[in-house]
Amino acid sequence: MSLDRLALNLKGIEHKTEWIQYCDIEKRFKELDIPPSEIRSSGTPAYTIPAIYDSSTNARISDSVKILEYLDSAYPDAPKLLDPGTEVLTTVFAWAVRQNMRRPTWPLAAPNTVISGLDGPSSTKYRGNFEAWAKYDVEEVKRNPVLYDKVWKDAEEGYGTVDGWLKAASKGTTSDEPAAGPWITGKDIKLADIILAADLAWPVAVFGEDSEEWKRIGGWNDGRWREYWGLFKQYAVVH
Repeated sequence: MSLDRLALNLKGIEHKTEWIQYCDIEKRFKELDIPPSEIRSSGTPAYTIPAIYDSSTNARISDSVKILEYLDSAYPDAPKLLDPGTEVLTTVFAWAVRQNMRRPTWPLAAPNTVISGLDGPSSTKYRGNFEAWAKYDVEEVKRNPVLYDKVWKDAEEGYGTVDGWLKAASKGTTSDEPAAGPWITGKDIKLADIILAADLAWPVAVFGEDSEEWKRIGGWNDGRWREYWGLFKQYAVVH
């Protein structure tokens, strides 16, 4: 679940999803003349979803933060998600959340993704990317109980780190003053909230909302993640 889908639904912008095989992302981007999401340190382009094409302006954009910046600019009557001057801070927050939530969850999610989530060449490519990063094969997590316990522990610690940030952010101008609303900055949803929701949507999609895995993750930190996803799931509809 991309944060851009959550943002489009939150803003009420009509859109249609085009699904792309994992192994065909670069090919399809080039066919549609969509620029790469980033340029690697080696100088080679990286093509990653999500991306959007807006027929009303002929805009073709990849990279989630750039897409959100565009939506705020092109659709000024919809709720704003980025406050001026917060772009760098938001990018850093997105990186930090990814390192503490998505990365440690990847070893848990990879077996389901490879075995039942993707087909043929896409599954093979995904497996290769994961195993190059993890330095062990996809099935090893479930085959090795010591590794299985470790990756769950690492994931819980990562979520706990983010929970600590949110607890600090929930304070007002004094330590006894509560936050003004359920979101990171108060009453209004901002991009930082969507970044968190997108990283929660991923294990929900991979494992299923009724799965023991999601119940375990959602229950961490006094049920914060289950509650947070409950606030956001209305915006996860696929069009």
